[in-house]
Amino acid sequence: MNIKYGMILAAGLGKRMQPLTLKTPKPLLEINNYTLLERAISLLIGHGVQEISINVHYLPDQIKSFINRKKFKVKITISNEENLLLDTGGGVLKGTQNFGDNPFFVINPDTVWSKHYLAELKSLEAMYLKNNKPTLLLVNKKLSIDPSFKGDFNLNNANISKDDKNQFIGITHSLSPNILFLDNSSKLINLGEDSISIVSSKDINGKKLKSSDPSRDLTNFISKNSNSGLLKTLNDQKSLVNNVVTSGMVMSAAILVGLSRKILDLATAYTLDRKQFGKPVGSFQAVKHMLAQAAIEIEFSKATLYRAAYSLDKDNPLQKLHAAQAKLQAIDACEMVSRNSMQAHGAMGYTWEMDLHIFIRRGWSYKQVWGNKSLLENYIMNQLEKDLPKLGSTYTFL
Repeated sequence: MNIKYGMILAAGLGKRMQPLTLKTPKPLLEINNYTLLERAISLLIGHGVQEISINVHYLPDQIKSFINRKKFKVKITISNEENLLLDTGGGVLKGTQNFGDNPFFVINPDTVWSKHYLAELKSLEAMYLKNNKPTLLLVNKKLSIDPSFKGDFNLNNANISKDDKNQFIGITHSLSPNILFLDNSSKLINLGEDSISIVSSKDINGKKLKSSDPSRDLTNFISKNSNSGLLKTLNDQKSLVNNVVTSGMVMSAAILVGLSRKILDLATAYTLDRKQFGKPVGSFQAVKHMLAQAAIEIEFSKATLYRAAYSLDKDNPLQKLHAAQAKLQAIDACEMVSRNSMQAHGAMGYTWEMDLHIFIRRGWSYKQVWGNKSLLENYIMNQLEKDLPKLGSTYTFL
Protein backbone atom coordinates (compact mmCIF):
# COMPACT_ATOMS: atom_id res chain seq x y z
CA MET A 1 0.00 0.00 0.00
CA ASN A 2 1.24 3.45 -0.90
CA ILE A 3 -0.05 6.72 0.50
CA LYS A 4 -1.91 8.41 -2.35
CA TYR A 5 -2.74 11.77 -0.79
CA GLY A 6 -0.67 14.75 0.22
CA MET A 7 -1.08 18.29 1.47
CA ILE A 8 1.30 21.21 0.99
CA LEU A 9 1.09 24.11 3.45
CA ALA A 10 1.47 27.22 1.30
CA ALA A 11 -0.66 29.79 3.13
CA GLY A 12 2.02 31.46 5.25
CA LEU A 13 2.80 35.18 5.09
CA GLY A 14 6.55 34.66 4.59
CA LYS A 15 7.46 37.56 6.87
CA ARG A 16 10.89 36.15 7.72
CA MET A 17 11.80 36.16 4.03
CA GLN A 18 10.99 39.83 3.44
CA PRO A 19 11.75 41.78 1.29
CA LEU A 20 11.78 38.78 -1.08
CA THR A 21 8.17 37.99 -0.21
CA LEU A 22 6.70 41.49 -0.38
CA LYS A 23 5.38 40.83 -3.89
CA THR A 24 5.89 37.08 -4.21
CA PRO A 25 4.51 34.35 -1.92
CA LYS A 26 7.28 32.32 -0.32
CA PRO A 27 6.32 29.02 -2.06
CA LEU A 28 7.05 30.71 -5.42
CA LEU A 29 10.56 31.83 -4.53
CA GLU A 30 13.06 30.16 -6.87
CA ILE A 31 16.28 28.29 -6.20
CA ASN A 32 18.14 27.36 -9.38
CA ASN A 33 15.10 28.39 -11.44
CA TYR A 34 12.94 25.89 -9.53
CA THR A 35 10.25 27.21 -7.15
CA LEU A 36 9.96 25.82 -3.64
CA LEU A 37 6.36 24.81 -4.36
CA GLU A 38 7.29 22.93 -7.51
CA ARG A 39 9.97 21.04 -5.58
CA ALA A 40 7.36 19.97 -3.00
CA ILE A 41 4.85 18.91 -5.67
CA SER A 42 7.49 16.97 -7.61
CA LEU A 43 8.54 15.12 -4.45
CA LEU A 44 4.99 13.93 -3.80
CA ILE A 45 4.44 12.98 -7.45
CA GLY A 46 7.75 11.12 -7.47
CA HIS A 47 6.56 9.05 -4.53
CA GLY A 48 3.32 8.16 -6.25
CA VAL A 49 0.87 10.57 -4.65
CA GLN A 50 -2.21 10.97 -6.85
CA GLU A 51 -4.06 13.86 -5.19
CA ILE A 52 -2.58 16.99 -3.61
CA SER A 53 -4.28 19.74 -1.62
CA ILE A 54 -2.58 23.15 -1.35
CA ASN A 55 -3.85 25.83 1.03
CA VAL A 56 -3.47 29.49 0.06
CA HIS A 57 -3.88 32.83 1.85
CA TYR A 58 -1.15 35.35 1.03
CA LEU A 59 -1.08 36.45 -2.64
CA PRO A 60 -3.23 33.43 -3.52
CA ASP A 61 -3.84 34.34 -7.16
CA GLN A 62 -0.14 33.96 -7.94
CA ILE A 63 -0.11 30.41 -6.56
CA LYS A 64 -3.34 29.48 -8.38
CA SER A 65 -1.98 30.88 -11.64
CA PHE A 66 1.27 28.95 -11.18
CA ILE A 67 -0.61 25.68 -10.66
CA ASN A 68 -2.80 26.24 -13.73
CA ARG A 69 0.18 27.20 -15.87
CA LYS A 70 2.34 24.21 -14.93
CA LYS A 71 -0.35 21.57 -15.56
CA PHE A 72 1.11 18.98 -13.18
CA LYS A 73 0.20 15.38 -13.93
CA VAL A 74 -1.69 14.95 -10.67
CA LYS A 75 -5.00 16.14 -9.26
CA ILE A 76 -4.42 19.38 -7.35
CA THR A 77 -7.12 21.16 -5.34
CA ILE A 78 -6.83 24.57 -3.70
CA SER A 79 -7.93 24.99 -0.09
CA ASN A 80 -8.91 28.63 0.10
CA GLU A 81 -8.01 30.56 3.28
CA GLU A 82 -8.07 34.01 1.69
CA ASN A 83 -10.53 35.45 4.23
CA LEU A 84 -9.00 33.88 7.34
CA LEU A 85 -5.65 32.20 7.89
CA LEU A 86 -6.39 28.94 9.73
CA ASP A 87 -2.85 28.20 10.98
CA THR A 88 -1.36 24.72 10.69
CA GLY A 89 -4.02 22.62 12.43
CA GLY A 90 -7.00 24.42 10.94
CA GLY A 91 -5.41 24.48 7.51
CA VAL A 92 -4.79 20.73 7.52
CA LEU A 93 -8.29 20.03 8.85
CA LYS A 94 -9.91 21.98 6.03
CA GLY A 95 -7.48 21.00 3.29
CA THR A 96 -7.78 17.24 3.83
CA GLN A 97 -11.58 16.97 4.03
CA ASN A 98 -11.76 15.24 0.66
CA PHE A 99 -9.21 12.59 1.67
CA GLY A 100 -11.73 10.71 3.78
CA ASP A 101 -10.10 8.30 6.22
CA ASN A 102 -7.09 7.73 3.97
CA PRO A 103 -3.58 8.49 5.26
CA PHE A 104 -1.80 11.50 3.78
CA PHE A 105 1.51 13.35 3.79
CA VAL A 106 1.76 16.92 5.06
CA ILE A 107 4.79 18.87 3.87
CA ASN A 108 5.67 22.52 3.51
CA PRO A 109 7.75 24.27 0.86
CA ASP A 110 10.10 25.76 3.46
CA THR A 111 12.40 22.80 2.83
CA VAL A 112 14.37 22.71 -0.42
CA TRP A 113 12.96 19.34 -1.50
CA SER A 114 14.56 17.23 -4.23
CA LYS A 115 14.44 13.65 -5.51
CA HIS A 116 17.14 12.78 -2.97
CA TYR A 117 14.45 12.91 -0.27
CA LEU A 118 12.36 10.15 -1.85
CA ALA A 119 14.14 7.52 0.22
CA GLU A 120 13.29 9.40 3.44
CA LEU A 121 9.67 9.73 2.34
CA LYS A 122 9.51 6.00 1.62
CA SER A 123 10.98 5.24 5.04
CA LEU A 124 8.48 7.59 6.68
CA GLU A 125 5.63 5.84 4.91
CA ALA A 126 6.88 2.39 5.92
CA MET A 127 7.09 3.39 9.58
CA TYR A 128 3.58 4.81 9.51
CA LEU A 129 2.10 1.71 7.86
CA LYS A 130 3.89 -0.53 10.36
CA ASN A 131 2.81 1.31 13.52
CA ASN A 132 -0.38 2.99 12.28
CA LYS A 133 0.53 6.12 14.21
CA PRO A 134 1.23 9.72 13.11
CA THR A 135 4.86 9.88 12.01
CA LEU A 136 7.17 12.89 11.79
CA LEU A 137 10.28 13.31 9.64
CA LEU A 138 13.08 14.91 11.68
CA VAL A 139 16.49 16.31 10.80
CA ASN A 140 19.48 15.43 12.98
CA LYS A 141 20.65 18.64 14.66
CA LYS A 142 24.24 17.59 13.98
CA LEU A 143 23.55 18.41 10.33
CA SER A 144 22.60 22.01 11.14
CA ILE A 145 24.89 24.77 9.95
CA ASP A 146 24.21 26.55 13.24
CA PRO A 147 26.33 24.92 16.00
CA SER A 148 24.22 26.56 18.71
CA PHE A 149 21.03 24.93 17.43
CA LYS A 150 19.49 22.90 20.26
CA GLY A 151 16.73 21.21 18.27
CA ASP A 152 13.04 20.83 19.05
CA PHE A 153 12.51 17.11 19.64
CA ASN A 154 14.27 13.96 20.83
CA LEU A 155 14.25 10.64 19.01
CA ASN A 156 14.57 7.50 21.12
CA ASN A 157 13.79 4.06 19.66
CA ALA A 158 11.65 5.62 16.94
CA ASN A 159 9.59 7.53 19.54
CA ILE A 160 9.52 11.33 19.48
CA SER A 161 9.60 13.27 22.71
CA LYS A 162 10.02 16.88 23.73
CA ASP A 163 11.92 18.16 26.77
CA ASP A 164 8.97 19.75 28.53
CA LYS A 165 9.81 18.41 31.98
CA ASN A 166 10.63 20.93 34.68
CA GLN A 167 10.58 23.95 32.40
CA PHE A 168 8.05 25.93 34.45
CA ILE A 169 7.69 27.29 37.96
CA GLY A 170 4.05 27.34 38.99
CA ILE A 171 2.36 30.11 40.97
CA THR A 172 -0.76 29.83 43.10
CA HIS A 173 -2.71 32.53 44.88
CA SER A 174 -6.24 32.77 46.21
CA LEU A 175 -7.24 34.45 42.92
CA SER A 176 -5.69 31.59 40.93
CA PRO A 177 -5.65 28.65 43.36
CA ASN A 178 -5.03 25.75 40.99
CA ILE A 179 -1.67 24.76 39.50
CA LEU A 180 -1.22 24.97 35.75
CA PHE A 181 0.88 22.21 34.11
CA LEU A 182 2.21 20.68 37.32
CA ASP A 183 3.74 17.77 35.39
CA ASN A 184 5.98 20.24 33.57
CA SER A 185 6.91 22.29 36.63
CA SER A 186 9.95 21.85 38.85
CA LYS A 187 8.67 24.01 41.70
CA LEU A 188 5.64 25.91 42.90
CA ILE A 189 5.50 29.34 44.52
CA ASN A 190 2.46 29.60 46.78
CA LEU A 191 1.57 33.20 47.59
CA GLY A 192 -0.46 33.63 50.77
CA GLU A 193 -1.53 36.71 52.66
CA ASP A 194 0.83 35.97 55.55
CA SER A 195 3.40 33.65 54.03
CA ILE A 196 5.19 32.70 50.85
CA SER A 197 6.39 29.16 50.25
CA ILE A 198 8.40 27.46 47.53
CA VAL A 199 7.47 23.81 47.15
CA SER A 200 9.07 21.13 45.02
CA SER A 201 6.62 19.54 42.60
CA LYS A 202 7.50 16.19 44.17
CA ASP A 203 6.04 17.38 47.48
CA ILE A 204 2.62 18.18 46.08
CA ASN A 205 -0.28 15.79 46.54
CA GLY A 206 -2.59 17.26 43.96
CA LYS A 207 -5.70 15.98 42.29
CA LYS A 208 -6.19 16.51 38.58
CA LEU A 209 -9.16 18.75 37.84
CA LYS A 210 -11.36 18.95 34.79
CA SER A 211 -11.49 22.38 33.17
CA SER A 212 -14.05 23.83 30.80
CA ASP A 213 -10.97 24.52 28.66
CA PRO A 214 -9.29 21.17 27.85
CA SER A 215 -6.00 22.94 27.03
CA ARG A 216 -5.57 23.94 30.69
CA ASP A 217 -3.94 21.13 32.70
CA LEU A 218 -5.10 21.86 36.25
CA THR A 219 -4.14 20.40 39.63
CA ASN A 220 -5.40 21.55 43.01
CA PHE A 221 -2.70 22.50 45.53
CA ILE A 222 -2.20 20.17 48.50
CA SER A 223 1.30 20.09 49.98
CA LYS A 224 2.56 16.95 51.74
CA ASN A 225 4.24 19.16 54.34
CA SER A 226 2.47 22.36 55.35
CA ASN A 227 5.82 23.90 56.35
CA SER A 228 7.64 22.73 53.23
CA GLY A 229 9.57 25.58 51.63
CA LEU A 230 8.08 28.15 54.00
CA LEU A 231 10.02 31.41 53.73
CA LYS A 232 10.51 33.89 56.50
CA THR A 233 8.30 36.95 56.27
CA LEU A 234 9.78 39.38 53.80
CA ASN A 235 9.88 43.12 54.38
CA ASP A 236 8.24 43.77 51.03
CA GLN A 237 6.08 40.63 51.00
CA LYS A 238 2.79 42.50 50.64
CA SER A 239 4.22 44.58 47.82
CA LEU A 240 5.51 41.44 46.07
CA VAL A 241 2.17 39.66 46.27
CA ASN A 242 0.34 42.78 45.14
CA ASN A 243 2.63 43.08 42.11
CA VAL A 244 2.00 39.46 41.14
CA VAL A 245 -1.76 39.98 41.41
CA THR A 246 -1.57 43.11 39.26
CA SER A 247 0.52 41.27 36.67
CA GLY A 248 -1.99 38.41 36.71
CA MET A 249 -4.84 40.82 36.02
CA VAL A 250 -3.01 42.40 33.08
CA MET A 251 -1.94 39.01 31.71
CA SER A 252 -5.44 37.51 31.88
CA ALA A 253 -6.92 40.69 30.40
CA ALA A 254 -4.52 40.45 27.45
CA ILE A 255 -5.45 36.82 26.89
CA LEU A 256 -9.16 37.69 26.96
CA VAL A 257 -8.68 40.49 24.42
CA GLY A 258 -6.78 38.10 22.15
CA LEU A 259 -9.47 35.44 22.54
CA SER A 260 -12.15 38.01 21.72
CA ARG A 261 -10.32 38.91 18.51
CA LYS A 262 -10.03 35.24 17.52
CA ILE A 263 -13.69 34.55 18.29
CA LEU A 264 -14.76 37.53 16.17
CA ASP A 265 -12.46 36.46 13.31
CA LEU A 266 -14.09 33.02 13.30
CA ALA A 267 -17.57 34.55 13.27
CA THR A 268 -16.62 36.93 10.45
CA ALA A 269 -15.23 34.12 8.33
CA TYR A 270 -18.30 31.96 8.97
CA THR A 271 -20.77 34.70 8.01
CA LEU A 272 -18.86 35.33 4.79
CA ASP A 273 -18.91 31.63 3.91
CA ARG A 274 -22.46 30.79 5.07
CA LYS A 275 -25.12 31.77 2.51
CA GLN A 276 -28.84 32.38 2.88
CA PHE A 277 -31.18 33.54 0.09
CA GLY A 278 -28.17 33.36 -2.23
CA LYS A 279 -26.12 35.87 -0.23
CA PRO A 280 -23.52 35.59 2.57
CA VAL A 281 -25.33 36.05 5.89
CA GLY A 282 -22.63 38.58 6.77
CA SER A 283 -24.13 40.93 4.17
CA PHE A 284 -27.35 41.29 6.19
CA GLN A 285 -27.52 44.49 8.20
CA ALA A 286 -28.50 42.82 11.47
CA VAL A 287 -25.44 40.57 11.34
CA LYS A 288 -23.17 43.45 10.31
CA HIS A 289 -24.26 45.57 13.26
CA MET A 290 -23.92 42.69 15.70
CA LEU A 291 -20.33 41.95 14.70
CA ALA A 292 -19.40 45.62 14.31
CA GLN A 293 -20.47 46.24 17.91
CA ALA A 294 -18.24 43.34 18.97
CA ALA A 295 -15.30 44.87 17.09
CA ILE A 296 -15.86 48.23 18.82
CA GLU A 297 -15.89 46.52 22.22
CA ILE A 298 -12.55 44.86 21.46
CA GLU A 299 -10.97 48.18 20.44
CA PHE A 300 -12.14 49.81 23.66
CA SER A 301 -10.67 46.88 25.63
CA LYS A 302 -7.31 47.35 23.91
CA ALA A 303 -7.15 50.95 25.13
CA THR A 304 -7.63 50.01 28.80
CA LEU A 305 -5.25 47.08 28.41
CA TYR A 306 -2.47 49.21 26.92
CA ARG A 307 -2.81 51.72 29.72
CA ALA A 308 -2.67 48.97 32.36
CA ALA A 309 0.42 47.41 30.79
CA TYR A 310 2.11 50.82 30.61
CA SER A 311 1.24 51.58 34.23
CA LEU A 312 2.65 48.23 35.32
CA ASP A 313 5.86 48.79 33.36
CA LYS A 314 6.34 52.29 34.77
CA ASP A 315 5.37 51.27 38.34
CA ASN A 316 2.49 53.75 38.38
CA PRO A 317 0.91 54.09 41.86
CA LEU A 318 -2.50 53.42 40.25
CA GLN A 319 -1.32 50.32 38.38
CA LYS A 320 -3.60 47.91 40.25
CA LEU A 321 -6.65 50.10 39.58
CA HIS A 322 -5.73 50.31 35.91
CA ALA A 323 -5.20 46.53 35.79
CA ALA A 324 -8.59 45.91 37.40
CA GLN A 325 -10.30 48.23 34.91
CA ALA A 326 -8.57 46.49 31.99
CA LYS A 327 -9.56 43.04 33.26
CA LEU A 328 -13.18 44.08 33.87
CA GLN A 329 -13.46 45.62 30.41
CA ALA A 330 -11.83 42.53 28.84
CA ILE A 331 -14.36 40.28 30.60
CA ASP A 332 -17.28 42.39 29.34
CA ALA A 333 -15.84 42.38 25.82
CA CYS A 334 -15.26 38.64 25.75
CA GLU A 335 -18.78 37.96 27.01
CA MET A 336 -20.34 40.21 24.38
CA VAL A 337 -18.15 39.01 21.52
CA SER A 338 -18.80 35.37 22.49
CA ARG A 339 -22.55 35.94 22.65
CA ASN A 340 -22.75 37.75 19.31
CA SER A 341 -20.41 35.34 17.56
CA MET A 342 -22.35 32.34 18.83
CA GLN A 343 -25.55 33.94 17.51
CA ALA A 344 -23.86 34.54 14.15
CA HIS A 345 -22.95 30.86 13.97
CA GLY A 346 -26.38 29.65 15.02
CA ALA A 347 -26.53 26.22 16.66
CA MET A 348 -23.40 25.16 14.74
CA GLY A 349 -21.21 27.17 17.12
CA TYR A 350 -21.79 24.65 19.92
CA THR A 351 -20.62 21.65 17.90
CA TRP A 352 -17.19 20.07 17.53
CA GLU A 353 -17.43 20.80 13.81
CA MET A 354 -16.65 24.44 14.66
CA ASP A 355 -13.67 25.82 16.59
CA LEU A 356 -15.73 28.67 18.07
CA HIS A 357 -16.66 26.94 21.32
CA ILE A 358 -13.01 26.06 22.03
CA PHE A 359 -12.07 29.72 22.37
CA ILE A 360 -15.28 30.67 24.15
CA ARG A 361 -14.60 28.00 26.78
CA ARG A 362 -11.06 29.25 27.19
CA GLY A 363 -12.53 32.68 27.83
CA TRP A 364 -14.72 31.24 30.59
CA SER A 365 -11.58 30.04 32.38
CA TYR A 366 -9.67 33.31 32.17
CA LYS A 367 -12.67 35.33 33.32
CA GLN A 368 -12.47 33.55 36.67
CA VAL A 369 -8.74 33.76 37.49
CA TRP A 370 -6.83 36.78 38.77
CA GLY A 371 -10.05 38.60 39.55
CA ASN A 372 -13.59 37.75 38.53
CA LYS A 373 -16.22 40.30 37.61
CA SER A 374 -17.75 40.90 41.06
CA LEU A 375 -14.35 41.20 42.77
CA LEU A 376 -13.12 43.68 40.18
CA GLU A 377 -16.27 45.80 40.35
CA ASN A 378 -16.03 46.02 44.15
CA TYR A 379 -12.32 46.86 44.05
CA ILE A 380 -12.76 49.59 41.43
CA MET A 381 -15.68 51.14 43.30
CA ASN A 382 -13.79 51.14 46.59
CA GLN A 383 -10.80 52.81 44.97
CA LEU A 384 -12.87 55.46 43.23
CA GLU A 385 -14.83 56.28 46.38
CA LYS A 386 -11.56 57.25 48.02
CA ASP A 387 -11.17 60.09 45.52
CA LEU A 388 -14.62 61.07 44.27
CA PRO A 389 -13.47 64.24 42.43
CA LYS A 390 -11.56 62.01 40.01
CA LEU A 391 -14.52 60.13 38.59
CA GLY A 392 -14.10 61.58 35.09
CA SER A 393 -13.15 59.50 32.05
CA THR A 394 -9.53 60.69 32.31
CA TYR A 395 -9.13 58.65 35.49
CA THR A 396 -11.58 55.76 35.07
CA PHE A 397 -11.54 54.96 31.33
CA LEU A 398 -14.97 53.45 32.01
